[in-house]
Amino acid sequence: MMRETLITLCATLKATNTGLNGRNTDRAFVSPVLESIGWNLSNLNEVVADYKPMGLKQGSEISYALFAQLLPILMVDIRPLYSDLSQLPPKISATAKASPAKYLVSTNGVEWNLYNVEGNPILKLVIDIRDDDAQDKLQLMSKESIISGLLEKSINEMPAANNSVDEITLKNRGYKVSDKNHDALNKLRNKIMTSRSVKDQEITNSMIVELLLDLFLENCQTNFSYMEISNQTILRQRMQECLRKYTGK
Repeated sequence: MMRETLITLCATLKATNTGLNGRNTDRAFVSPVLESIGWNLSNLNEVVADYKPMGLKQGSEISYALFAQLLPILMVDIRPLYSDLSQLPPKISATAKASPAKYLVSTNGVEWNLYNVEGNPILKLVIDIRDDDAQDKLQLMSKESIISGLLEKSINEMPAANNSVDEITLKNRGYKVSDKNHDALNKLRNKIMTSRSVKDQEITNSMIVELLLDLFLENCQTNFSYMEISNQTILRQRMQECLRKYTGK
């Protein structure tokens, strides 16, 4: 079942070229995975939505808490599609640490970052639904795998996950741009920012220029569609799609 689910999700991912908020990311990408590994989302004794430990004043609600024997064993923090997962929000971390659950997974629908939240959260496992080993790794988050200790045993045998995510460092190198291109860049950015409903990541002029140059230097250039771009990943995808149409002429 998991294999069929991942095939469907990857096809959906290829067909999705707009931003999705957290709720729609859950519906389209997260809930199908949780159900495929055996979690019954309609069972209120097993799954609690918008979870926050009773009496906790600090922290934010977490999308799901998954229970076994009346205690939470895994929490699921859902972000908008392709959101940056390099940092765990402090309020989510505070909620996770206050919970009896040992594990928290933070997901943007495509990537699933699993943390041990006993004490300070430590990234233990990184999963991408597009990878060949995604099925086996996701299955480790089933109720049976957590209760039996298989999840803990497996992550202890794996190489340590990298807590840092590679990021592009932008530097001022003294390059100049004409007033015409500067004005056009501002107009493009304004169209992007005012034409989207999901505001997951700030789109800056520098981000646009860096991504555009990266693709352009691969001999790609074409018209640009600015509708519903919520973050850097989708921005890059949109540019790739447009450039692919150009090179296919």
